[in-house]
Amino acid sequence: MLVLISTLIPVLAVCQSSPYNGDGQYVYDIQFINSSLSGKKLYLNSFDNLGLRVVRRDSAIVKNGAVQFKRKLNQPAMIVSLVLKDAGRSMANKFVLDSGKQKVNLELIPESASLKLSNHSTISNQILRGIDSIMHAKFEATKALNRGNRSRVLSEEANRKMYQETISYLSRYKNNFSALLSLYKVSHVVDGTMKWSQTILDTLAGFSEELRHSLLGKQIQEERTLYINARKSNRVGDKVLIFNVKDDKGKVFTNSSLHGQNYLIVFCATWCGPCQEQLPKLKKLYSVYKGKGLKVVYFNDDDDIGRWQKHISSKKLDWINVSERLKPRNSKISKLFGVDAIPSVFMINKAGEIVYNSDKTDPGLGDIEKELKKLYTIID
Repeated sequence: MLVLISTLIPVLAVCQSSPYNGDGQYVYDIQFINSSLSGKKLYLNSFDNLGLRVVRRDSAIVKNGAVQFKRKLNQPAMIVSLVLKDAGRSMANKFVLDSGKQKVNLELIPESASLKLSNHSTISNQILRGIDSIMHAKFEATKALNRGNRSRVLSEEANRKMYQETISYLSRYKNNFSALLSLYKVSHVVDGTMKWSQTILDTLAGFSEELRHSLLGKQIQEERTLYINARKSNRVGDKVLIFNVKDDKGKVFTNSSLHGQNYLIVFCATWCGPCQEQLPKLKKLYSVYKGKGLKVVYFNDDDDIGRWQKHISSKKLDWINVSERLKPRNSKISKLFGVDAIPSVFMINKAGEIVYNSDKTDPGLGDIEKELKKLYTIID
């Protein structure tokens, strides 16, 4: 199975599409001082909350030994990257940008192709550096265990310990918005268990009332609660959730239209290797049971419509093909089903009850044919 929850990288970032607190009530006004960069253009990139994409890019020219960026924010702090592109090289520095007026000295470090900021030791950046230190220590320990190899792949246990240490570290900063940003990031990693989600909720409960009631605090609360509830439901014996989604022809499909029929809901993605490995098995089962009335709702968990359409055509997928046309991290339906790894298959009987959930009991789909035979009362 391919885990959908993103891996934490050594930079924490902010702001999803609209995770902010208000209506631009915060203002950042930062000035970078450097006497040798006159005429050069600097970029200030702002990232989304998961650190996966730039949501805004500002630029300004260095004049009279300084360059200034100023605009309104909807939250007290955000993660940004200051970038200089010069002579075919790109130099950058990622840091937490707090609201308010700041003046920071900027220095070029040609040897490491980086930008150095001095007199800029805020609590927000201390938090960021602290988390970086935790991760660096774990990676160094892993390298030592691998006898000098440069592997940066942590074992599952080391990975979990790293995030537990991160949670413990964040608990020290219960009044700092940057810690809340980091908590949001960490809430999207590890193994996606209910226990981990509850750990996130317990940590959030220890934050200040102002942070808990911020839009981002509420987002963390809602996401983790939704995940726990989804994992508690969608078990064998539960009624299947009803959803509406567009098919490959652009028409709205609802699984309520399949009530009274046996069907599978398959969560997958065109880019998912394990999904493609298991696809022939699913197609073979479908060819055997579609004559008996079996339907398949094949849910593509991605936003690349062109690749999806080609996949349907090249693989000759003649079942019900649907997609929210969103990236996995933004999918609402897969979250409602508690899906955190693909492929995941749910088997629904004529009464609308879940009789099989591969995500919880059979990730390798080894028992799916046996369960289908039960559904159709076929005895070997």
